[in-house]
Amino acid sequence: KLRGSLSRMLSPNLVDRIVAGDLAIEKGGAQKRVTVMFADIRGFTSLTERLAPADMVALMNEYFERLSSIVFKHEGTLDKYIGDAVMALWGAPLGSDDDEIQAVRAAYEIQMAVRDFNRERAVLGLEQIGVGVGLSTATVIAGYVGSSQTMSYTVFGRGVNLAARLCSQAKAGEVIIAPATFEAVRESVEAEQQDEVRLKGMADPVRPYKLLRLL
Repeated sequence: KLRGSLSRMLSPNLVDRIVAGDLAIEKGGAQKRVTVMFADIRGFTSLTERLAPADMVALMNEYFERLSSIVFKHEGTLDKYIGDAVMALWGAPLGSDDDEIQAVRAAYEIQMAVRDFNRERAVLGLEQIGVGVGLSTATVIAGYVGSSQTMSYTVFGRGVNLAARLCSQAKAGEVIIAPATFEAVRESVEAEQQDEVRLKGMADPVRPYKLLRLL
């Protein structure tokens, strides 16, 4: 039962270490520094109106399979699917010294995977998709939340909201990074600072960065 619940959100190698007792997950709530990633499809509502239900389900299953594999490859935590969006974490429930760069590498690889996915669909005459990605690093509250019948591990706080807002700012094919994330990875990436933006629900404006490439 433990392995099954963990395997839905953690990479297989981390699950093996937890089950073996090499790593432990805190049961209660805790403050953790995490990097949060949101990735979602642009024009998703109109896409659902154009595709037959079976085609839509097939597209989403393949899309989620590819994104989840990339998150696990870079030792992230798959938090949840929200409609067409994927929410992933680095730093919770388990963290490492390279969480930020792992998250950025995953985001970059997701865009590469979407390009490959689109090329495959184009050959078959199928509709293509565009994905925007947002990343934010901050101290958040992490823990198991829910009802007495179902609990899930998640995080919440300003950093989570910022990642979601930056994702909404990202155009198809873009990865938009919060300043704190960029500062942690600046030696490993090439990025372009964007104009200052005021994001919904955020008191202070933000000058994020658009990821150009990994160094």
